[in-house]
Amino acid sequence: MNTTTARKEPEVTLQHFLVQAGVRENLPFARQIKMNPNMVPMKHQVSGLNQCLAYDRYGIYDEPGCGKTLIAQAAGLYMAGYGNKVLILMPPVLLEQFKESLDDTFYGWRDLFTFHILNEGPDKRAELFAKWRADDWPSMMAMSYQQFAKLPKPKKKKDPETGKMAVAGPPNPDDNICHVLKEAGYNYVIADEGHMLKSPSSNMHKAVKYLLGKQGESGLMMLTGTPIHNELIDAYGMIELVTPGKYASKRSFERLHCLYRTNADGWSTLIGYQNQEVMSTHLYSRARRVTKDILNLKKPQVIIVPINLDPAHHRLYKKLVRERFLEIGDTIISAMTQQSLRQKSLQIVTTPEDFTDQKIKNEIFSGVDQLMDSIGLQSEKVVLFANFQKSVESLYEHCKDQGLNPAIVYGGKGNNSVQVKKFLTDDSCRVLVANPTSGGVGLNLQSVCRWVIFVEPTSVPGTFKQASERVHRRGQTRTVTIYILKALGTASPQLTRNMLKKEGETMGIVKDKQSLLDELLGKVA
Repeated sequence: MNTTTARKEPEVTLQHFLVQAGVRENLPFARQIKMNPNMVPMKHQVSGLNQCLAYDRYGIYDEPGCGKTLIAQAAGLYMAGYGNKVLILMPPVLLEQFKESLDDTFYGWRDLFTFHILNEGPDKRAELFAKWRADDWPSMMAMSYQQFAKLPKPKKKKDPETGKMAVAGPPNPDDNICHVLKEAGYNYVIADEGHMLKSPSSNMHKAVKYLLGKQGESGLMMLTGTPIHNELIDAYGMIELVTPGKYASKRSFERLHCLYRTNADGWSTLIGYQNQEVMSTHLYSRARRVTKDILNLKKPQVIIVPINLDPAHHRLYKKLVRERFLEIGDTIISAMTQQSLRQKSLQIVTTPEDFTDQKIKNEIFSGVDQLMDSIGLQSEKVVLFANFQKSVESLYEHCKDQGLNPAIVYGGKGNNSVQVKKFLTDDSCRVLVANPTSGGVGLNLQSVCRWVIFVEPTSVPGTFKQASERVHRRGQTRTVTIYILKALGTASPQLTRNMLKKEGETMGIVKDKQSLLDELLGKVA
């Protein structure tokens, strides 16, 4: 009798991944860490790990969805295996997801290394610091950019005579987390969604630069799918961290690349760029970019949907723009500054009920309903993106009234991780309403969704692309469709035009042959 023995696939370990990436050492710790057989590294992930281990600082600027996280996790384990302290920085919504992904991809790493997500308050944090100073600090520490860069504040207490809060002493040195972790020896930084560090004047950029120190003192892996998130000037902050010394200063960068026009009052306005090939060369001198062509994903459809506001709504909009204030009973809504006018003229398009006590038909919400009806939410799910907190909340309540059991991800109350899980696993949850900043990074929604509606447009190409790529990424088997609502006769169309203009400038620098917005470039939005 013939018997057939099932062929047993060989176990793949971190050691195999490292050997493929050019590591010649036989590392006992890496042999003990097995890899999920469904996460076999692709060629571009192997080459990415090779480059990150070859240089002290390196940028992985692959398009969203190309698997940057696997490279980061492997590099972090490699560095920790050699006794380095690894700091992982990312937006707060991604922290738990990163840890869960590490568990799902690499088996047995917890037997060798310690890992902690630092999100505790000051008192608990002080206890942990004291414990770690007496024992040992975690091999890998993950935390949000905001907490890492938060500056310590003086101690305060209530004055018994005045009842007001008054300074009671100098800041607690342990509140300067950046300094504490540098002193603790954290010397390898993985900066996920690294475009958050693009501004050299921001506390986040300064804190990372301080911890890294001089070139050669610490290592950096910069991860982002949008190295130029908005305008070309964003490239300076990225170059300064990954390859410091390419420019003597930001002013040096501006002299070489920026074109300014000075008005009669002496104010300078940025009107264009020059020497863009030099900028691109510096951006990629220690970085690389892989596009989604390697994944054979179907090209998404991007469709602009014009919306005519209800006449009463449009009159209200024009009144706000013309007079710069509105009265609701005894309440005055003022938009006297340019910034305030810009914000309120966008908000009034989506939530007119916040600007009047009269009943006004909301054609924006009606347009969303028509799109969702055409999509067919009985068998599909959809992501709605809106920029303002009030817009997100109003859309959420509207979808709840429609019986769609929506999830919500934004900067307001609630647990974003729980809400994302609800969208992914609860079949009755047909809609995710999100702010692009909170819900536009790091989330993997492609397994349940292929439809995206931008209820409020954005003028920032990086924000649009990061948000869209939540569904257009590795593992997506169907064609993705992205709708952008355009409220006619308002400031809304200009935002889309500005986004397309910036996208056209950016493509040459980041060396993208095609763009998510490629079919719209050159057309009037």
